[in-house]
Amino acid sequence: MDQLGINVPGLVAQLVNFLLLLFLLTKFVFPRIVQALDARSEKIRLSLDRADEVKAEAERMERQFQERLAEARREGQQIVANANQIAQRIQEDAHARATQDAETFLNRAREQVQRETESARAQLRQEVAGLAILAASRVIQQALSEKDHVDLIHRVLDEAEAGSR
Repeated sequence: MDQLGINVPGLVAQLVNFLLLLFLLTKFVFPRIVQALDARSEKIRLSLDRADEVKAEAERMERQFQERLAEARREGQQIVANANQIAQRIQEDAHARATQDAETFLNRAREQVQRETESARAQLRQEVAGLAILAASRVIQQALSEKDHVDLIHRVLDEAEAGSR
């Protein structure tokens, strides 16, 4: 092997050194490296599990937030609907009150017109009675007694009313 340029005692020494180094690395260094890698792997796995838990918690909180937001929107819509109903009721009450006030005012006006009409009729009746007495006394050319005047007036007015009906 010398002819090939291989130094057998050097090769054996290197082989023994390599095997010794391999034994020492396998016995002392590799277990620590494997242990450190396992610990690192476990730490990463725990971190990923914790991240999944945090993500699940965040999703749960997001769902709760969305549910609360939807509930708040429903409550807001209900409040608006109630306010609209109250406003409608108030408007209807005001309309009914205004209609009632208008009817009351109209009834009062009708009553007043009725009273004034009755008063005007009474006054007209008196004036017609006076004119009738004057006309009757001129026609008859004699004076009638007060009682005869009143009877004549009532008779004429009753006939006039009966004729106008």
